[in-house]
Amino acid sequence: MPGGGLSSTSRCIVSLLGMISAAWLLRLLWVQYGQQSRAIRLFSRSVLNPLTLTFAGRAGMPYAILSHVGRHSGKSYATPLLMQPVAQGWIVPLTYGTVTDWYRNIERVGQCRIQWQGKSFLAGRPERVDATRALPLFPLALRLALRIAGIRQFVRLARA
Repeated sequence: MPGGGLSSTSRCIVSLLGMISAAWLLRLLWVQYGQQSRAIRLFSRSVLNPLTLTFAGRAGMPYAILSHVGRHSGKSYATPLLMQPVAQGWIVPLTYGTVTDWYRNIERVGQCRIQWQGKSFLAGRPERVDATRALPLFPLALRLALRIAGIRQFVRLARA
């Protein structure tokens, strides 16, 4: 490549590899300290989320950007999340359960905006879904990863 820089594909691969490495580190911390650990959520918010936001929401990526409004502050936030499209919406793993700000914000407001596969959608009507109904909707590799991570709670967001 002219100038010695990385191509956009190479940058995407490097970002994805970094994300996978960070995810394994997060998994180790998770096993050590538990799913509800404030330290793990802080690590995700300050390290993993900014990294994931560099490629989330683009075509071909399993990560979307969920834009929501703070229930107390009224500020706008963007959170990268793994999502699985389903009929008229998406299934989202509640990686840290229902204690996450993005979940509590959309539960209170009732809607959010999702940037998925390069397109923007209005979504709402959050509905909790248990693992027995949600996991079969994910591709095998993601299903296994979610099971290994011990994620048992999901939310369905309806396309508005």
